[in-house]
Amino acid sequence: MTETSKLKLQLPEDNNTADIAVINANMILLDGAVSAKADLPGADAVKAAPVDGDGVLVADSADGGKPKQVLWSRVKAVLKSYFDALYALTGHTHTKSEITDFPASMTPTAHKASHKTGGSDAIAPADIGAAAASHSHDERYYKKSEMDVSLSTKLPFSGGTMTGMLTAAEDSSPATAKVRNTSLHASTTNPAAEGAIAWQYS
Repeated sequence: MTETSKLKLQLPEDNNTADIAVINANMILLDGAVSAKADLPGADAVKAAPVDGDGVLVADSADGGKPKQVLWSRVKAVLKSYFDALYALTGHTHTKSEITDFPASMTPTAHKASHKTGGSDAIAPADIGAAAASHSHDERYYKKSEMDVSLSTKLPFSGGTMTGMLTAAEDSSPATAKVRNTSLHASTTNPAAEGAIAWQYS
């Protein structure tokens, strides 16, 4: 006799006689296979939260596609081993030296509340304790260097040497004499005008 490839049913050959024992054995195998198929759950039989003791039916490719049961705990263990090799754990960390492309420097996206420097967002002078570029001071707050520059264009109160001609603007206020032009001659060939101020009245 020969056997079928999947259920191993006994197949009598032409020269074999009928054997009740063989026929019964074949029937038992067929009944078991049909029962296994009939017991398979339908698509509407869903268990939302399987537990470790539950069984999962698989078709065993190493045994002719026979239905086999695998515990859910085993399914989880196999899947964990598979995915652990592909993905890191959610809580894993790396040190700086383990990152091959770690940048030499990084620009923060929002810095005003933390370290007040760099970044792509705008900073107002007040954010870093500075005055605006448009601010101004009166003489009380000038530095000495600023005062020196400001006073370098002013006439001294006493002493010093002047060259050239000094011209005064017209005084439009009511006065007995209105000064139109005032000239200081630092040098002249006229002895009478040497070092004198010439006045012109209207």
